Amino acid sequence: MDPDDWLLLAQWVGFPMSILYWTMPRQDLEALRFDRVTVLMDANP
Repeated sequence: MDPDDWLLLAQWVGFPMSILYWTMPRQDLEALRFDRVTVLMDANP
């Protein structure tokens, strides 16, 4: 899947030196398939 097909739904900076991202493909959003949301964490210890 092309990276441009993904949407950033939300991001949260709530942990020290880390960020959580909620993403999903555009086609899943159009189909209201929120069960396919991906959560990513970027940490810099």
